[in-house]
Amino acid sequence: MEKKDLPVYNIEDFQYLGAEANFYANDFKSHLKQHQHFILLPHKHNFYLSVLFRKGSGTHEIEFNSYDIRPGIVFMLSPGEVHYWRLSKDIDGYIFFHTREFYDLNFTYEKVGNFPFFSSLRNTPLIKLKNSAWVSLSLFIKK
Repeated sequence: MEKKDLPVYNIEDFQYLGAEANFYANDFKSHLKQHQHFILLPHKHNFYLSVLFRKGSGTHEIEFNSYDIRPGIVFMLSPGEVHYWRLSKDIDGYIFFHTREFYDLNFTYEKVGNFPFFSSLRNTPLIKLKNSAWVSLSLFIKK
């Protein structure tokens, strides 16, 4: 399948209980349960995606590169990037989507395009949290 033939999902394709149309947030386990019928196959989005894994393992294929999933890993994807998941049964974490308009309207001092993980093709979409940062962050997230 060629890259151009892949489905492109809109933020509206994902159910969100809030009133904000340009933002979506969920725990990863619930997100997967609700949308596994189409998110486990290669696809693209027209919005920004961020996910923090807190439990489980697997592989995240992004732009035909393979990345390991484990607790403390964050992925930051830009609109148009091809990706899909291979996940363990115990996978969990947090996922959120936002449009450029949502970010730029709510954060007037920094535009989303200014962040290197969203604007540079040379940067990896993967952020590995240092153990100390992961321990600190773990205190704030539900177990």
